[in-house]
Amino acid sequence: MLKENLIKRINVAFIGNTFVGKTNLIKKAIGQEFTEHYLSTIGLEQVYKRINVEQKEYNLVFWDTSGQERFRAITKTIYRKCKIIIFIYDITNKESFEELQSVWLPEAQNILGNDFIIGIIANKSDLYQEEKITKEQGEAYANEINAKFLSFSAKTGSTYELDNFLEDLLKDYIKVNGLDEDEEENEGIIRLKREPKNEVIYRTVTVWEKCCLCCYCPRRLKFRLYRRPDGTTTCCRPH
Repeated sequence: MLKENLIKRINVAFIGNTFVGKTNLIKKAIGQEFTEHYLSTIGLEQVYKRINVEQKEYNLVFWDTSGQERFRAITKTIYRKCKIIIFIYDITNKESFEELQSVWLPEAQNILGNDFIIGIIANKSDLYQEEKITKEQGEAYANEINAKFLSFSAKTGSTYELDNFLEDLLKDYIKVNGLDEDEEENEGIIRLKREPKNEVIYRTVTVWEKCCLCCYCPRRLKFRLYRRPDGTTTCCRPH
């Protein structure tokens, strides 16, 4: 296989409390519609997005993690895969901001040290009238830990703005890790496919327990995830 047909894969974790909007942020990044009512993420979900930076193409692997305590052990396994971690909090929920500082960031640092790029998204900026954490507070904390900061709304914000934020994080990654593809392990390189740029290539989910309403799945099994018309999920192909 020719080297020009290889693109580098970068793992990006979305971390934060339950219902801060991690899933909808990922949906915004890949061009899908905002969902007002949705179920909390079970275990892990994985989505791919193509992005061009400095005349090179990358595949960002978005890991949508659960904020629930019962899935904390699963979330910890993802830290070791990722060199870019985006922490999300809800501006209307003070606890989500406090736990970013006291739980989520320390947990990542305990596993990775300081060997990762940090982004912070203050989500639900459209609910500014219910704001509990100001933009200035979020920016100040981001500056304190040397993180990129974005005040954003997964509901009303533009994909362009979110893409620029992701590109800035990727550029920081490149500064630290360079561009040499020869240093990548085989599992870090994927074959170039013909899908349009920024399109989801496929979606998988890893679960540790009941994944849907119709069946149980073995531990650590990865499978394609389908969404029913009513918004619930299943690992069984719809009939």
